[in-house]
Amino acid sequence: MYQYYILEVQKSKAGEYSHLVHYEYDEDQDVARRKAESKYHTVLAAAAISDTAMHSAVLVSAEGVPIMNGQYING
Repeated sequence: MYQYYILEVQKSKAGEYSHLVHYEYDEDQDVARRKAESKYHTVLAAAAISDTAMHSAVLVSAEGVPIMNGQYING
């Protein structure tokens, strides 16, 4: 079993932070990675049009190794 985590952080215009943890897994490592990358990009797609002050995502392996990260800061 291979598992990846997508960490989502949001900062409201009032300065309050919230976070969500998503995960994707599969018996096949390549399939698990593609599922995780899909979820990561889904989070960032929502972040691109979000009205929160800051919206970010980080994709990490189950071992905690960072793979991808991105953010949107909305004035």
